[in-house]
Amino acid sequence: FSMIAVSLVFGLALFVGAPHLAAWGLGNLLGFDASSMTFHAVDGVIKLAILISYMAAISMLDDVKRVFQYHGAEHKAIFTYERDLPLTIDNARQQTRFHPRCGTSFLLIVIMVSVVLFSALLSFPLAQSTAVDHLVKILIKIPLMFPVAGLAYEFIKLAGKHCETNKLAKALSMPGMWLQRITTKDPDDSQLEIALISIRKTLWREKQAELTEPAQQLGALGYEVYVSADEIDLPLVA
Repeated sequence: FSMIAVSLVFGLALFVGAPHLAAWGLGNLLGFDASSMTFHAVDGVIKLAILISYMAAISMLDDVKRVFQYHGAEHKAIFTYERDLPLTIDNARQQTRFHPRCGTSFLLIVIMVSVVLFSALLSFPLAQSTAVDHLVKILIKIPLMFPVAGLAYEFIKLAGKHCETNKLAKALSMPGMWLQRITTKDPDDSQLEIALISIRKTLWREKQAELTEPAQQLGALGYEVYVSADEIDLPLVA
């Protein structure tokens, strides 16, 4: 629990507090205040710069590079399933690693939505003291991240659904997919196999849930035993 709490505080400080304070400093230099849309636009640009810099920095770590390869394998496997192709390595290998509903794209949309929402709701002073005004607005932004995330989720789901058939949805999805050039890497066949088996396991679990009572799904040991690929009965070989 303590690690989760520390991570949450660090994330809020890095992506809510720090950008706001940096925008405040730039506003003092360039002549705009926290009640203007310019302030929130600058805040969003700073958040984006921090996000990209952070992703680019961790992508140079060997362990993270491997994680990003699995991320690419996940996208390729999902595309294979969504296009109703047999879940084989050959089919997955041919898919793109850039997916419109990726979490990376979601983070970018969160920043875009936050600029619009904060501009609408925080466009007036909340305290006479400038320092107190900024502090109150930072504190208000924290709970506002929940509706921001909810709106961003609905937006990315809608854009992803129509990405291949609607030019506007495709254009709106492209910045997030460009950002995935950092957070996804081309996987090898063993990583594709793991991603495909994961989907097969999920489909197998859903089928078992339809056939058995909830109380029986965990088995006598009280937890689910991972079945073999043969038991799932969805061949990987092309």
